[in-house]
Amino acid sequence: MKKISLLTIAFIITLMASTASADSYNPTLYAGQNTPIGWVMIDNDNSKTTLTVRYYLFAPGWSIASTHMHVATSPFGFPMNNNGNPKVGQFTYKTKHNPSVIDFTYVVNLTELDGWPVDTLYIAAHAVVLQVQNDGSIREETAWAACNPEDPDTQFPGSSWATFVEYHVHTHP
Repeated sequence: MKKISLLTIAFIITLMASTASADSYNPTLYAGQNTPIGWVMIDNDNSKTTLTVRYYLFAPGWSIASTHMHVATSPFGFPMNNNGNPKVGQFTYKTKHNPSVIDFTYVVNLTELDGWPVDTLYIAAHAVVLQVQNDGSIREETAWAACNPEDPDTQFPGSSWATFVEYHVHTHP
């Protein structure tokens, strides 16, 4: 009988946890551009009329102070300034969380989107996140959902590190 290492077990548990449902799409939520702290779990219903976007933090000590989310039917459908950076304050969905949270969900009626129906959606999921430091102080960071934060195809054209994800609307088996 082969021995399974603790690292292998940890990997399997992480993999299982990252798949909220077999059909959901779970890009990573990155704080400060490089620190994975959670997921943004995206899924639609079978009638393809409702989209659920759930922010969930898995990293200890982190919480969400505010969320900003926008769903578009084109990668050019986001509110942006003249430099191509997103205007998160103009995103369709925004919530301040006081007290801060580790889990929050938006539900989107897809039939209200300009250009609907489409097979592909573009979703910008932004958050202001907080981390309690060892000395008790609070560190504040910007966070964006991304599958690969270095992928130029899912970065806004401006000079910030802001990203969006591409989601394929599907029917559940």
